[in-house]
Order: sequence, then C-alpha cells, then structure tokens
Amino acid sequence: MARQILRLLGSRYGLALIGIVLVVVVVGVARAFSGPQESDAVGPPPPVQVSSSPEQLGDDSVATSEGPPSATAISGVPAPEKVALDFTNAWLRSTGVTSAEWVKGMEPYSTKRLLEQFKDADPTSVPAEAVRGPVTVRPRDSQLVEVDVPVTPGTLKLRLLVTNGRWLVDGVSWERS
Repeated sequence: MARQILRLLGSRYGLALIGIVLVVVVVGVARAFSGPQESDAVGPPPPVQVSSSPEQLGDDSVATSEGPPSATAISGVPAPEKVALDFTNAWLRSTGVTSAEWVKGMEPYSTKRLLEQFKDADPTSVPAEAVRGPVTVRPRDSQLVEVDVPVTPGTLKLRLLVTNGRWLVDGVSWERS
C-alpha cells in the first residue's frame, strides 16, 4: 500500500497535487499573517435609512424620542438629510418663478459650482412634483455623502460635500421610476 502511494506521488499527477497543496498552504499562511484586507469587504457600505418618525428603540427595547446618532453629523450644523430635503423642496418650487428666482431659492443649500450649472436652466424642466418618502443617506467619507430623495415620479440623487464647515449639495442627478 505504501509503495502504491509513493508511486502515485512520484507521477506527474502526484507532483501536480503536491504543488497545488503547497500553493494553498502558502497563500493561507500569508493571508493569516497579513490580517483583513480592504478587498475582503462585501459590497459598499449599507445605506442609512432616515425616517420621518423620531421614535427609535433603545438598547433596552424601550422607545425613545431621540434619533440614532448620525455618522455624518457635524456639530452645530444641519444634518445632510435635512439639507437634502431643503434643497429638494427648493428645487421642486419651479412653477411661476424665473430662472434667477429658482436658483436663488436653492442657493442656501448648494455649492457655488452647482449654482453656476443651474444659472441658465429652465425651472419648468424639473421632472418631479413632490417628495414621496424618507431619504436614504450613504456616507462615502466624513466629508462626502450621497442622498437619494424619492420624489414623484422618480428619485433625486444628490451628492453633498462639507464646504466651509457645513453640508452643501454639489451634484444632482435624476432617475425616473
């Protein structure tokens, strides 16, 4: 029996099997000593759902009136979800106003770069009518978040940056549903 095993290991198939086992062992040992890799993460960070209901369950499963701490909170300034909703409401106020009035309404919530892009836009081209649900916030880092605002009939996708110590909308895209 031992002779058959040695003969099998001495053949090209046996040598190939030994080579594969060695590679797997070396890679396994290297990964074990190098620690977790960034590529080991599964997908992007999960979105944070922001609900209009302030009631949350605490650690003891008792409802509290304070919301969850925001991963993107900056002390003393409105949270990105509030800025996104305020911007969206100003963006939706597009009937019966001039282009200059429409852009002026978005000014407190927008970067100068974004306002420059909107300056010649026709407010009647806004493809939405109203906000229809809670926003979804996806933090990208401490200075950047992406916010989806469900509107009738689609989703307004906003990119917010920290500019001069406060959250401002810097990018807008539209997705019809």
